[in-house]
Amino acid sequence: MTAPAPLPPPPGAPPGYGQPPMVPKRSSGPGKVLLVLAVVVSLGLCGLVGGGAGWVTGTMTTNPEELTALPSVDADFPTGDRRYLPGVKVATVVEDWMKKANSYNCSPPDEPSRTISEASQRLECMAPGDLKWDLTVDIEFDDETHVRYVRADCEFKPGSKACTSLFATMADALLRDNAELRKQAYEWAEKNAETDNVTAIGGIRFKVSLEPRSIVAEPAL
Repeated sequence: MTAPAPLPPPPGAPPGYGQPPMVPKRSSGPGKVLLVLAVVVSLGLCGLVGGGAGWVTGTMTTNPEELTALPSVDADFPTGDRRYLPGVKVATVVEDWMKKANSYNCSPPDEPSRTISEASQRLECMAPGDLKWDLTVDIEFDDETHVRYVRADCEFKPGSKACTSLFATMADALLRDNAELRKQAYEWAEKNAETDNVTAIGGIRFKVSLEPRSIVAEPAL
């Protein structure tokens, strides 16, 4: 087994860094005195260099007023209102679409869990009767007018009209204040309910998946 190769020396290292030290032959007389003097001078020079480098480093890191401006935040970083579905209210999704139009039962989760969007609140809505485990909708939000994420899940196999209806009416509800975009969103979700597809309409990103069968709405960044 060969010996491992030595690591490269760090920047600024003196010549011979990392190499095995050379053991001088024993000597006496003037030669020995010169050798001692050479070592002392060498150590003194290293101390000066090291001290100078430390002074420069300290000067650079202890004067924050000399620092330039911080780099700008990436334009795509989700901040402020860009974290929310534009124009969507909790009442629109829960009260109007879920409860009044479809008789769903909505309540906070039995066991608090971390939300996907890191919202402070979450509601789970289930279809009435025997369909409560087959058709569900999750809404994540910070307050009444700041909705971050909506997801509808359908446990039926592809070809079910129940899934197509759920996905299309959800897209419709989220854009109810814009008649043109509302129709566009409904038709897109209806057409793509049996696909893996994604689009952005009115500042909302819709993603339909076949496995698991779902449609997700989140801000289009």
